[in-house]
Amino acid sequence: MEDYGDLVVRCATMVAALDRELGWQIDADERRAYSHTLAQLLPARCPDAQLRNVALCYHLDHRLVEALADRRHAGHDDGWLSWMAQVVPILRHAGLSWSNDAALSLDDLAQIARTELARALPSFRYGSRFSTWAHQVIAHSVRAALRDSQAQKRAGRPGPLDQPAVLDVAIDQDDQPETIAQGHLLAAQIDAILAAQPDKRLAEIFRLWAYGDLRVEEIGRRVRLSQSQVRLLLSRIREILQHDPSISAWRNNTGGPIADDRSADA
Repeated sequence: MEDYGDLVVRCATMVAALDRELGWQIDADERRAYSHTLAQLLPARCPDAQLRNVALCYHLDHRLVEALADRRHAGHDDGWLSWMAQVVPILRHAGLSWSNDAALSLDDLAQIARTELARALPSFRYGSRFSTWAHQVIAHSVRAALRDSQAQKRAGRPGPLDQPAVLDVAIDQDDQPETIAQGHLLAAQIDAILAAQPDKRLAEIFRLWAYGDLRVEEIGRRVRLSQSQVRLLLSRIREILQHDPSISAWRNNTGGPIADDRSADA
């Protein structure tokens, strides 16, 4: 049975390996702090792939998460200002930026999202990139608010039994707990791998293609690149993922592909 001390040693070994591999250039004190924090986030005897993934996500996001969580942090207000600017686009992309309840404006929905995100922050365990987790929290909290709003309207002003609800917001299949659990670790792993690349456009382009389901033309407009440049970077992403040992291990263990076979022209 692996105890806490053994897990700290494993974390320290992983942090040192990632520091060398990815050029983090963190000093000994910071590596030690990373190791103890990671050991508190991870279960005993966790797989190396999970340990690596959490370490990557922690390195990339812990400063932002700590700033958002601590009102006394120097970056607290700026961090929330930046995230609130992203809430409305997230809601629009998820089809949640409207309500047939006049008392529930877009600003109200954004505030609901912020409140729930702040409440959920202590439960974030770096199993994915913070942005991936935050998108789920925001979408789920606003869906719940819209469902509650619609339920209250139906209770206060019932209509004919055969009249469909004007708005009946349900959790999409992709947001079901079983689906999230199956793909969560792999999605976070891919995100962390690409975020660690020197070309920071790769992670954004992959998210737009894989999670946003956008065409090359639309991706090009979002990132201000030509379609040929986007296709070239998508090819580069595939090459990186195909040769990454952790992705190869995942594919061998699950017997499945790392992504669907949609054409880059789609």
